[in-house]
Amino acid sequence: DLEFLSKHFLENERPRRNKSFTVDGLAALKSYGWPGNVRELKRICEQLSLTSPLPLIRGEDVRPFVQKAVAIDHLGSRSIDFSKGLLALLNEFERSLIQKALEQEQDVEKTASLLQVSRSNLYKKIKDHGLETES
Repeated sequence: DLEFLSKHFLENERPRRNKSFTVDGLAALKSYGWPGNVRELKRICEQLSLTSPLPLIRGEDVRPFVQKAVAIDHLGSRSIDFSKGLLALLNEFERSLIQKALEQEQDVEKTASLLQVSRSNLYKKIKDHGLETES
């Protein structure tokens, strides 16, 4: 169903943008569990049709969107201590996301690109959160 739905959502965008998925683009979409949320798939397909630089949507175009979805999905799987307040919870979540991204990429420049922030902003956040980097 995923392949059919994702192609269908791109077809809806076709009058404005002529995009299609490559084999590795579809494989990257399939790597996410999609816990029964067709609206999320539709939203990501629409974003990909807007942001992908080429007419073919490749795996490297899809992965940042899927990785964000996975990070957000993991938030729901742990208990949250609301007594900490919103600011503290946001800081914890930001620290966790940056740490996971650094573990995955190990290069600050690539991690900044993955998180869609500037390298200097990421360095500041790494320092603020007291995180270690290899580079």
